[in-house]
Amino acid sequence: MANIVADSLSRIAYTPTPDTPGPGPVAGESLVNVVELRISASQEWLQDIQKEYTQHITFASILEDLQSSGIGRDITTTNDKKSRRIRERAKGYLLRDGLLFHRASGEKLCIPRVLQADVIREAHHAILGGGHVGIEKTAAAVASRYYWPRQTDTVAEWVAGCDVCHRVKHKNARLYGLLQALPIPTEQAERVNIDFITKLPAGEGGYDAVATIIDPLTKRAQWIPIKEAELTAERFVEAFIAGYVRNRGLPFSLVSDRDTRFISKFLQALCALLGIKLRMSTAYQPQSDGQAEKVNSTLETFLKAYISQLPRPKQWV
Repeated sequence: MANIVADSLSRIAYTPTPDTPGPGPVAGESLVNVVELRISASQEWLQDIQKEYTQHITFASILEDLQSSGIGRDITTTNDKKSRRIRERAKGYLLRDGLLFHRASGEKLCIPRVLQADVIREAHHAILGGGHVGIEKTAAAVASRYYWPRQTDTVAEWVAGCDVCHRVKHKNARLYGLLQALPIPTEQAERVNIDFITKLPAGEGGYDAVATIIDPLTKRAQWIPIKEAELTAERFVEAFIAGYVRNRGLPFSLVSDRDTRFISKFLQALCALLGIKLRMSTAYQPQSDGQAEKVNSTLETFLKAYISQLPRPKQWV
């Protein structure tokens, strides 16, 4: 968190020298102190800023308008919408000695794109006040002196790619456990993956959901229309036997998510009697039930493509 209540007694006494420039200005300081964060000669850097303004997509038009005193003219007399928009935007900037300052941010010096990396590097690498801190502190250090559009995003992208931070910083979180994929089936219908697509528009017969059943070995999928409100464990068993087992036989194992229908005592007892091993997947674990999720998206895409061509949309069943 930002230390917003710090006073002068909590600050480290520091006197800048020619070899070690100071940490930067506060409001009211001279223009030279604004760029003291840089190690190189400040006047040369100021000249670089002035040159690059003309190449910046935002600052170039604002600088041109301010230099021509366009901000002092009546905006309503201009018919060109683009010119009016530029002049309106230029109200938020000041022009001093050929340099742009942003009013709303506290008259911070505007930095063109090609020199933004220099500013971020200086704030991030600096021993005093820097020390390769994170994104928030680096962004705060940069924003205390300089301004450019989408400044925080630029700082975040630069800090994320800092080579030194990647080499010297370590993560305190524990390593993630290895995901154990299910064994590859060797026979057809040895294992099936089951999932549901719900909240579909009610079709003919009152069906508003689909049970997806896929054989992970042959990749053959089968869909059974069902009624979500009536889908109890007993009704699912009836639909599963009528729509799948009757044609392809009993599988040795069944993979599903932890839906209440699959963890019910009825279905677990039935699977035990039939010799079917019930395997529960972990959420967002593609190694276990990913094929059912993938075939769900395939079916949804198919329905979206063809449902509009049917005489009646309720014929999707």
